[in-house]
Amino acid sequence: MFRRNLFVAVLVLTASILAWGAEDRSLTIRSKSAAIERRVALVIGNSSYADAPLKNPVNDADAMVAALKETGFEVVVRKNADRRAMFTAIKEFGQKLKKSDIGLFYYAGHGVQIDSANYLLPTDLRNSDLQDSDDLRRDAVALNDLMERMRDAGTRNIVILDACRDNPFLAKLSRGGSRGLAKIVTAANTSILYSTDPGNTASDGASGDNGVFTKHLVSTIRKDGLELVDVMREVSLSVDRETAGAQRPVFDGVLSTKFFFRPQQEMVAKLVAPPPSIGVDPKAIELRYWESAEQTRTISAYKKYLKKYPDGEFADMAIEKVQIMEAAEVKAKESVRSDVDQKAALAD
Repeated sequence: MFRRNLFVAVLVLTASILAWGAEDRSLTIRSKSAAIERRVALVIGNSSYADAPLKNPVNDADAMVAALKETGFEVVVRKNADRRAMFTAIKEFGQKLKKSDIGLFYYAGHGVQIDSANYLLPTDLRNSDLQDSDDLRRDAVALNDLMERMRDAGTRNIVILDACRDNPFLAKLSRGGSRGLAKIVTAANTSILYSTDPGNTASDGASGDNGVFTKHLVSTIRKDGLELVDVMREVSLSVDRETAGAQRPVFDGVLSTKFFFRPQQEMVAKLVAPPPSIGVDPKAIELRYWESAEQTRTISAYKKYLKKYPDGEFADMAIEKVQIMEAAEVKAKESVRSDVDQKAALAD
């Protein structure tokens, strides 16, 4: 009997170790997945310009926020942001970057280049407030300032710019200004995706809720198993095809390690699956629970067995023993109460 109990105990211990190991292995792998990797994004979509409103940037921002949250990003979002709101969002984003592994910035709205430097335009910028490019530098948001925050945080960084709409403020740029955005000198560990090639303009979309670029971007982000370069390449080809070559997204720069918005789910499932059974008999484990209850002979021990195996092989006996023991407890309490009453009567 002792040998059989020892054998069963070893089996139970082995099963517990395997289960613990599977859970630990699962957590280790998930720590490298989209669900655990610390990801933060700043998304800005500006549509409501007083002088030159745009149709889709706010819708594009909403679509990006949804897609990024699905892939594990914490998102700071601003829509129709004035200059102060944009700077506040950039500051908040910079703080969160310090605790993150991946930083992503997405902007949809008006943008302009002045002397090969890029500026993002807040919604409170008005043509009437501008006399020349110096005024625009003062009132717009320098993209380089944001890029420096991302670089200083030490994160792997992704920058996505759908800011190449035809610039309504170009006439005020008496010197140094030109169409579209300028190509950025890519910092280390940074990838940049432009909605069209630098110096050209992108369409705000002839129909639908989103621009052509963001429409293809969010659908591609949601695909399993695409590495960042594959995402950028597929988006570029899709937009080029739909616009018959009128708009050609381009990308530049690489990250130090591969990045997947959504890892291949079949691969993840295979990695985190528990190891196959090595022949542990569930009946042996149940027997161990029952023998433990029999050795302890307490109501709680039998109830523990019943909770684990309500329809188990020994369930009827466990129920009967619980009923007998509970009845005995009630009888004992009544006996004690009777003795107390008798002693109280004699005392009187």
